[in-house]
Amino acid sequence: MWIRDAALLTQLRRIAAASRTRITEHCEETHTDARNDSELGMTTSHHSASIQELWRRAHTVVLDKFTAADCHKLAMPRRDNVIVVFSSARENAGRSTADVGQWRGFVELGIKGTFNLPEDERELMVALAQTNMQSARRHGAVIAVTSACGGAGATILSCALALAVPDRTLLVDLDQYGGGADVVLGAENISGLRWPEIGNLTSGVATEALWAALPTVGTVSLLAHEHRAGTSPRRHPGVDNLRALLDATRTAGHHVICDVPRTFDDTNAAVFEAADLTVLVIPTHLRACVAAQRTLAWLAPRSQQVGLVIRGPSPSGITAMDISRACGDVPTIATMRSERILDSRIDHAPFRLQRRSPLRDAATKILTACSAPRII
Repeated sequence: MWIRDAALLTQLRRIAAASRTRITEHCEETHTDARNDSELGMTTSHHSASIQELWRRAHTVVLDKFTAADCHKLAMPRRDNVIVVFSSARENAGRSTADVGQWRGFVELGIKGTFNLPEDERELMVALAQTNMQSARRHGAVIAVTSACGGAGATILSCALALAVPDRTLLVDLDQYGGGADVVLGAENISGLRWPEIGNLTSGVATEALWAALPTVGTVSLLAHEHRAGTSPRRHPGVDNLRALLDATRTAGHHVICDVPRTFDDTNAAVFEAADLTVLVIPTHLRACVAAQRTLAWLAPRSQQVGLVIRGPSPSGITAMDISRACGDVPTIATMRSERILDSRIDHAPFRLQRRSPLRDAATKILTACSAPRII
């Protein structure tokens, strides 16, 4: 939601809460914050991320006449599900106040719905409910998983998430120096394209065709790095190609799980910006807590939504609550204990989710947290 009219913004927040719609507010200041209203079932995030990024990613965009004009000046590409709201209290004739030039701009942006508030409040609630249903039915989600420190278990959790999704899922391993998500799943010897062969093809290849060329384990297709002896790590495609891959897969209705290393570069920033949810895995010890605070300071302005997964047990008695408090307002999605002999199991057989396990429980909670569509 990008609204410059303060009175109109107040009305829209109330309507979003009443319709239980999760929203992201684009703000033109340089700070970010977030607040959760669990009683209303609404999450509102205040975001200073690029409006171009939010415009591309959100299922529905809500503007007032001022920000709609700004979008037209910025030459934003035409898209579906753009709504413009007017304040009848401020303007006597809502829709009629838009001149011919403004309406031409509205059409070029793809705007199909205009609403006068408060008269059209019920109609707007119905429109938001309909877009929520469309988003839930047609769109997958991008979930980025990263860690506060080495050995936190981000790769294992990424694999658990991919296995927990009941439908086709793309698991993207972005850690070119890591042990490999494909090794965890026992897919390192399965034939298929990997990053060295993919090169810069992702922007010009249909999603289904690309997936058919990747190594696959059950319903999980993997985009991983080469592990052959003598093969040096190769970088993944450029930022634009990676964004195109994530967007195309999500729009096709499939989930994308990204295992993201702790390197703060442009490629990883693009993944966090594109993700519907960023998960930060934190072990319960002091150094991890300190590292998490620094990591969150970098993630916050680049992520639509961040949640914590806190992994114990602590060697020194630090609790999940201690970690949560130290991380401020960032919500904790799940707390979990380490699984016994997990490393030994993976050494002897491909990793698979147990029917009852901390990893399955954490993965289920993450998928639930990511299930609500977002409106900007």
